[in-house]
Amino acid sequence: DSLRPTLTDRLGDAILGSTPNGRNWFFHMWAGKRRNRQSWRFPTVDNPHIDPQEVADAKDELSARVFQQEYEAAFRDLAEAVFRHVRASATAQEQQRAIEGHSYVLGVDWARTGDYTAVVCIDLDLTAVVYADRWTGVEYALQMSRIKAVVDRFAPLAVVSEVNNMGGPLSELLRNDDVPIVEFTSTNATKLLLVDSLSLALERQAITLLPFEPLLGELESYESKRLASGAIRYQAPAGQHDDLVMATMLALWGAGNASADYSAVLM
Repeated sequence: DSLRPTLTDRLGDAILGSTPNGRNWFFHMWAGKRRNRQSWRFPTVDNPHIDPQEVADAKDELSARVFQQEYEAAFRDLAEAVFRHVRASATAQEQQRAIEGHSYVLGVDWARTGDYTAVVCIDLDLTAVVYADRWTGVEYALQMSRIKAVVDRFAPLAVVSEVNNMGGPLSELLRNDDVPIVEFTSTNATKLLLVDSLSLALERQAITLLPFEPLLGELESYESKRLASGAIRYQAPAGQHDDLVMATMLALWGAGNASADYSAVLM
């Protein structure tokens, strides 16, 4: 809103450059066909000064969505699915308790009313979601009892608990009851890391999911929304839920850090 009047006042020129970040105002400036306007696109993959092996390594390490944006200068439609291959990945077998010799991590996303409290268990030896549950409208004391019951059945290395809002005090109470809580504070920045991790795991078929319809539905409908600041927020569509998605991402984050020394965190 301020750039165009300034150019009018000075009869000036403007050179605009950016990494593609969805189909925002920059995309419309770049794609628009108007007099005295010219656009270019310079993908990193075409840069002769970049080591091709670096590009190849990045393609192996990043999700397709991120690689296309950062290395191929592609304007991805934010309406595209955040998570791909959801149904194809739903081949895991449910477990009701731990298999001897296997290790586990839980992810917990808390709620009281409106949303669900969700718990997801990942078997580290199978890299599979093997248990998932959710509930709503349940008092906190009963919620903690239910989480504790899942902990007793799977003896996880860690219970990764989102500590935003009521999650903080509930996590502290569970820690006092000898539950191996690892706290996770969710922000736009940290959620982006979680989303990219799960997205990449699904694209590479590095994780299998339970054929649990509430989980699959949440993953398929999960979307990105651009904020007024230009940042991107990941969330469920209006009127829907993403609690199982969040619990899955927390458990996967815990699984990815399973080799870490949790003892320092759990004390």
